Amino acid sequence: MFNTLVALVAVAVMGIGGAFNLEPNSTEMPPGVVPGVLLLIVYGLATFIPNLALTVRRLHDGYFSGWLYLLAFVPFVGSLVLLILVLMPSSPAGVRYDKMWEWTVV
Repeated sequence: MFNTLVALVAVAVMGIGGAFNLEPNSTEMPPGVVPGVLLLIVYGLATFIPNLALTVRRLHDGYFSGWLYLLAFVPFVGSLVLLILVLMPSSPAGVRYDKMWEWTVV
């Protein structure tokens, strides 16, 4: 929900910034759009690792390999397949990913 809120704020900033474009037929990006684009880039970079970790964890709960996250890079169908995989119910066999490493002091 917070990701959607940040995206809506960034789009609103870009829309307000683009509204002040004095040249309607210009092919260049209006300077008022730049803050919204920067907000999206910074926020995307800041949340990439947590989103990746959350998705891999959800794949593990369904007893799938975390490497299936790479399906997101397949055009068109990859993201849809990944969405279906993370929506699958949890599997009791996914507990094998919860095992902690046991460290022994020698």
